[in-house]
Amino acid sequence: MLWKSSKSSLHSVVIIFLLCSSLFTVLSFHSSATASPSGIVIPLYTYPTDGTWSTVAQTAESYPNVPIMAVINPDSGPGSSFDQNYANGIALLQSAGVIVLGYVDTAFATDSISSVESEVNQYLQWYPTINGIMFDDMSNAPGNEGYYSTLDSYAQSLGLAITMGNPGTSVPSAYVGTLNVLCVQEGAGLLTPSSLSTVSSGMGYAKSNFAYIAYATSLPNETYLAGVSNDVQWLYMTDATLPNPYDVLPSYFTSLVAEMSEVDSASATVTVTVNSAYTNGTLFGGMWTTVESGGNSIASGYTPLEFDATVGSQYVVTVDNYQNYTFTQWTGGSTNASITISPTQETSLAAYFSTGSSEPAYAPLAVESAALNGTQFSGMWTEVAAGDQIVDSGYTPLVFNATVGATYSVAVSNYGDYIFNYWQGGGTDSNITITPSQQTTLIAYYSTPVTTTTTTQTATSTTSPPTNTTTTTTQTTSTTSATQVTTTVTQTSQQPTTTQTVTTTSATSTTTSSSTPTTATTTSTVTTTSYSGSTSTSTTSAYTSTTSTTTSSSSRTTPGRHHNFFNFIPLSTTQSLLGGSIFATLIGSLLGSTLLFRFSRRSNSG
Repeated sequence: MLWKSSKSSLHSVVIIFLLCSSLFTVLSFHSSATASPSGIVIPLYTYPTDGTWSTVAQTAESYPNVPIMAVINPDSGPGSSFDQNYANGIALLQSAGVIVLGYVDTAFATDSISSVESEVNQYLQWYPTINGIMFDDMSNAPGNEGYYSTLDSYAQSLGLAITMGNPGTSVPSAYVGTLNVLCVQEGAGLLTPSSLSTVSSGMGYAKSNFAYIAYATSLPNETYLAGVSNDVQWLYMTDATLPNPYDVLPSYFTSLVAEMSEVDSASATVTVTVNSAYTNGTLFGGMWTTVESGGNSIASGYTPLEFDATVGSQYVVTVDNYQNYTFTQWTGGSTNASITISPTQETSLAAYFSTGSSEPAYAPLAVESAALNGTQFSGMWTEVAAGDQIVDSGYTPLVFNATVGATYSVAVSNYGDYIFNYWQGGGTDSNITITPSQQTTLIAYYSTPVTTTTTTQTATSTTSPPTNTTTTTTQTTSTTSATQVTTTVTQTSQQPTTTQTVTTTSATSTTTSSSTPTTATTTSTVTTTSYSGSTSTSTTSAYTSTTSTTTSSSSRTTPGRHHNFFNFIPLSTTQSLLGGSIFATLIGSLLGSTLLFRFSRRSNSG
């Protein structure tokens, strides 16, 4: 896990066992021969005004071809209050092109999903421009995959495009895809590229799914960086050591980025698209295409075919005939079915075919799905019908070659909490009729209910350090009576809005002594707002219940949750102990045991 943060610069020592799960980019479930340049991911657990953030921003501006992502951590999460210095620091980093993620702990999938989602929400309330979330203490145990898939879907529904996980070690293949990026190795020293491959792209997935972090190591050379860049999308090396290698930048940070710039320049890629078209210029799909480079197969499939090409390399693109579809020429006039290209930028090729008969006019019809905030997502089942016949079906995004002038009905489906709301343009029927005359894109917008539950156990100041709380374990026999009052209010809304359910609970109880009857009165208010078209209905239900119980109790005191090794020592004591020889001896003994530890959770909050 990442070193958990605290508000003093050295009271957050966290000893750990597993290691990290990372970051970003578009997830691919298939391996590919070429991929986008690898970047640097920084556990930036420093305070925004100490100079490290400005160093990162300046370095990013100096080497714009190197993707850089920073994980910020105000206090083992978003902290207890808004910090203007963090807001300013985030703006500085993003102005330099740095991707910013917020740190959230998951306690190996033991923290409730609702509590984790609450921290995600808090980041967006205080720092709404962040690009995504890094979920630390990620489990790699079989059976917890759904926990992280749920968090990923939640973050994406809020417009957070990047989710990173931190198991810090290898994961079962079922975990790949639960979050955008997983950090599958974190530890002291460097892994060999072959060892790293076995836990990353060697599993049969694209490198964009993986990240790698090493501490207590000298600056690696370009050859090493080029080797590991074949297997992971994000990496980080530092010469900083335990107890916290992430509260400073590596002494060679600028050199590390400069070397990655050279590596990325040598492996820069561009996208090449191969289309097929009738001789009248109308595009159609389905012609078999192969791509080779240096005698090696790079890509193959039916048009339209996309592949990543390394700038400066040569590729041979070949299209095949099929029945009466006969190749005639390429864009540019070449009449050989195999063409050699050396792309230096995004490139689109068109292979023209003759059918020997009059050719109908076609236009691509694309169907896409998006959340109400405009963030596109995939996977919604779609059917395209002409009359009573279904002519195409599949998951969004779906592209169909429609005959110009023909009429089609396009229907999208709901799935789970993803409920169709309206089409771009305003139609609210999930089945829409269209007669395309040119290339057309339809976007179906979906709403997703979001449930937020707030439970208050101990009243504390939001600016004070965590306090000790008392947990009472009870065995209760009860009889309960309850009443309910429901009020419904209907109002008009101009725009579709995501359904939200907010539950607040207050409770009072009086306890005398062990094995003595106890009376508890609980009042709960549940407000549910649902939306259909432009009308919203708000239902408020007030419940009052009275419970008579006979209780036997046992109590224990739990320290306030600081997310660090010193949970059991008051902060003032911790800070004074750090200067003492006895405490130094204790820490030396612990660190000498060579326990593994996770991607640092620690940050400075000033």
